Amino acid sequence: MNPGETLKATRHAAKLTQLQLAVRAGVDPGTISRLERGVSQGTHSEAKGKIEEALQARIWTKEEK
Repeated sequence: MNPGETLKATRHAAKLTQLQLAVRAGVDPGTISRLERGVSQGTHSEAKGKIEEALQARIWTKEEK
């Protein structure tokens, strides 16, 4: 499973919409969508950290951030 699929599965397990996760993590909802689809430009390391914190789960390895 790639990180985008892991993010989506973890978000679904937490019963959150992309918008709810974005609000909880303090990131743009479009960032969640792009990361889940794997079409994100750049690394978004700060956003990835906030998302992991909001989900209380590890999604990306250090190298992927």
